[in-house]
Amino acid sequence: MWRRLTRSVRPDLAVDLGSARCRVAVAGDRSPVPRLIDEPTVVAVARGGRRVLGRGAAVGRLAHQMLGRTPAGVDAVRPIVGGVVADFDLAEALMAVLIDKARRGRRGPRSRVLLTVADGLTPVERRAAVGVLERAGAGSVRLLDSARAAALGAGLPVSEPVASLICTVGAATCEVAVLSLGDRIAGRSVRTGGDDWAVAVRDHLRAVHGLKIGDETAARVVHEVGSAARVADEETTQVSGLDVAGRVPRTVAVTSEEIRDALADPLEKIVTAIAEAVEDCGTELVADLARGGLTLCGGGANLRGLDRCLSERLNLPVRVASNPGAAAVRGAVTVLENRDVWRHWLAPAARAA
Repeated sequence: MWRRLTRSVRPDLAVDLGSARCRVAVAGDRSPVPRLIDEPTVVAVARGGRRVLGRGAAVGRLAHQMLGRTPAGVDAVRPIVGGVVADFDLAEALMAVLIDKARRGRRGPRSRVLLTVADGLTPVERRAAVGVLERAGAGSVRLLDSARAAALGAGLPVSEPVASLICTVGAATCEVAVLSLGDRIAGRSVRTGGDDWAVAVRDHLRAVHGLKIGDETAARVVHEVGSAARVADEETTQVSGLDVAGRVPRTVAVTSEEIRDALADPLEKIVTAIAEAVEDCGTELVADLARGGLTLCGGGANLRGLDRCLSERLNLPVRVASNPGAAAVRGAVTVLENRDVWRHWLAPAARAA
């Protein structure tokens, strides 16, 4: 009873601060539709200044609509680049709005926050993320390995004496981990993800078709016709951009097969990272992985045919978690709601180094 009352006044929050999207979930929320704030990691500011538009509220979806098409005097900025805080003040402005949304504007004691962090982040990068949350209105901040959080959110038996293999493909990073008895046995963290897919498509269209497009258009092409393996419904889409030679607008048709070829190099980095993590495991663990296979999480897991591509390349069964982009924040909520069970996973912000 006392715990429920405390949570109603000071709800505990789970935060997954990503390069493309930021997710904030409320622990202990028993409403029919639990609160999950899921917004693009974008802030709209006055050009040449630091003032966030809309009286500080032009963040997330509202700011994302401005990317690549801002009017004079407005910039749409991504404060998280490559998985790390690139603009401290704008990241703070973004998180202040999202935390307030998660708390539904309630005043009172600051919420305790559990922040998921990639294993590959440096101590300085971790401290920057913690500082953003503290200045945005968070109370005490604790850290949770994002691979563990995603595995728990995906429903893997992480506490049992059996190896589980998980790969979280985000916008800027790819986290691979082998877990057993709640511990990380092996893993890899590489700086590649959905942003690299958009760059690969953008560079391909410029080199092959002489067409200059923006990153947002490239990301749309990946979403519409991109795939990692041949699919039954091969598609074609129209892409508009600037003709490099004539300097006039032009539209070209691109196929799923063409985009798949453009994605081959960045996808190879993911295959290599998973293969290296598996190689680091002992014989018995590899046998577990052969039976249990690989679970894909993160927004990049939605790329069509990625599960089949990895299965063919790695000779492992592969499945995509339900709502893969939210797996890490779901796992963080589970940890918050069962602190006594998962306390050993938590690291205080003071030990971010």
